[in-house]
Parts: sequence; C-alpha cells; structure tokens
Amino acid sequence: MVSQTKCFASELRAYIKAKGAEISEENSEGGLHVDLAQIIEACDVCLKDDDKEVESVMNSIVSLLLILEAEKQETLIESLCEKLVKSREGERPSLRMQLLSNLFHGMDETAPVRYTVYCSLIKVATTCNAIAFIPTDLDQVRKWITDWNLNTEKKHTLLRLVYEALVECKKSEAAAKVMVELLGSYTEDNASQARVDAHRCIVRALKDPNTFLLDHLLALKPVRFLEGELLHDLLTIFVSAKLAAYVKFYQSNKDFIDSLGDDLTAEIKCTGGG
Repeated sequence: MVSQTKCFASELRAYIKAKGAEISEENSEGGLHVDLAQIIEACDVCLKDDDKEVESVMNSIVSLLLILEAEKQETLIESLCEKLVKSREGERPSLRMQLLSNLFHGMDETAPVRYTVYCSLIKVATTCNAIAFIPTDLDQVRKWITDWNLNTEKKHTLLRLVYEALVECKKSEAAAKVMVELLGSYTEDNASQARVDAHRCIVRALKDPNTFLLDHLLALKPVRFLEGELLHDLLTIFVSAKLAAYVKFYQSNKDFIDSLGDDLTAEIKCTGGG
C-alpha cells in the first residue's frame, strides 16, 4: 500500500511539473504527508488549465488526503482549501466546488477540520452564484457547530459566512434566522463585540419588505447594547410607534436615513416622511 501511494504521488508530481510548477519529480524521504504538502503547494497551476485530466489529478490529491492519519490531515487540508479559495473567480469554480465537496463529504462527520472545508466551500460557492447547492439549513449548521466543538470565534465566523451567503442569493428569511442565531449567541460579556453584526441585522430587517415582526430583535443582547443610538431609536419606532413618530424621526435625521441606503429611505418616505 505504501509503495502504491508513493508511486501515485510520483505520478502527480510529474504531471504538475509538466504543467510548469517548480517541483521535483522525486518523492521525498519523509512519507506521504510530506509529498502531499509539496504537491498541494504547487497544484494551483492545474486550476489555470482546461486540460481534461486536471479534474482527475485534483481528485487524486483529495483521495490521498483522505487516507492520511487524522493528525497529519489538518495542515494539508487547510493548505489545499486556501489554494482553492484564493484561485481567481474564473479559474474552474465548478471544479473547486466539487473538490471541496468531495473532501467535506469524505471526512468523518465530527472531524473539526471540516469547519475549514465548509467555510471554503461557502466562499467559493458565493463567488459563482452556487450557494443554493450548499447545505445551509440552520438546524444542520447548529449540529455541525456542536459536532466540530467550535470555539466562540469560529462559531461566529461560520454563522456570519452562512448569513452573507444567504443574503447574496436573496434568501432573506433564512438569512434573518441565521443572523438572529448569531446575535443570540453573544453574551453580556461580549455583546459589545457584535456591533457591526447588530447594525447589519437591524438595517437589513428594516429594509426587507417581507419582514413585519421586529420585536424579537430588541431582546437580543447586541441590539440592546446599541440603546441610545439612532439606529436603535429607529428600530424601536418601527416596533411600537405610530406614523407621527416615523415622520418626526425622518425629518430630524434625513442624513442618517439616507446613509442607510435608498431602500430604507423609500420605506420611511412611504409612511409620510417625505
């Protein structure tokens, strides 16, 4: 088995070298994981080529990655993901998605490094308008967060990525649920760090013509942290005030409303503020 994989690695080296990569055709003395590290470092030359063999070669790299011992996988998987994400938008997006998907589904479901692969998959899918093909169901995402034992920072990063991807493909209802999940995951101790997310959540909710119930946002700790700011005042007006309050707020804060974008300006004006 070892000699077989070594032979396979040698063939990959030869192919990548033929494509112009600076890599030796000779296998290293350090084992398969060392060979793979060198192959992955040079493999991006393949993504610039329309050669029909590229798909097979790149999938072979994924297959070799998956047979490595778990403790040797993480760094190499992160390296490959970085290559696949950083490739320019026009460089084989469907192939990059396929490779990441094969890697993601080929790993143990509870492997923490699946977090890196999933985040990379979302990033690539977003660049080519293919987020509809990526699992983004909130219940599933919650399960993965638990399975991968993510720390707070990674949990927030993951939820933020999913949110932005859903917004990009105009799934506003699903995006709103993810943002509420994100904001709800902050505590009294770190709510102040969610300022940008809270602003984004409120503005998008106010702009969305299909969102009518906003009361729940006021209960979120990061949103409560914004009390005293104009945006929080505006949210409170939308939740509980009458038309006269809308008009008065708009007339007193036109520049602020305009800074939030045309959609919200029109929303305020339609209430009689213009």
